[in-house]
Amino acid sequence: MKTITSQELMLQAWWDEALIYSDHFFDTTATLSDTEGDDMVSLFDELQMIRRSFEGAEYPVFVSTARQYLLNSMAEVTLSFRAFFAGDAGAARVYMHTAQEELRNLQDEVDRLGLNYMNPDPYLH
Repeated sequence: MKTITSQELMLQAWWDEALIYSDHFFDTTATLSDTEGDDMVSLFDELQMIRRSFEGAEYPVFVSTARQYLLNSMAEVTLSFRAFFAGDAGAARVYMHTAQEELRNLQDEVDRLGLNYMNPDPYLH
């Protein structure tokens, strides 16, 4: 049986917290997709609050790159929704494509950090 290091424990704790923020953020975007009118403004505000809260949360320095990829993807998704609801579907697609690239970069960084080794099932938190 492998002994878990303190760095691995910090990494797993950070990842568990990041997944909570991420799930909340992307669940809110799903709700936003089905929303009209004044409720959209409050959901945009909530997206920004989630991102700011994640940005202000403590994190181990060695996850800085992974953290930045997640923050970037959140920002790009928010910009995509703004562009889409402003009637600029082309810009929305570009922002969403960039968000997907950031999420792929996040996955690569998570793999590099060894999170998938510690938890090989990506659907388990």
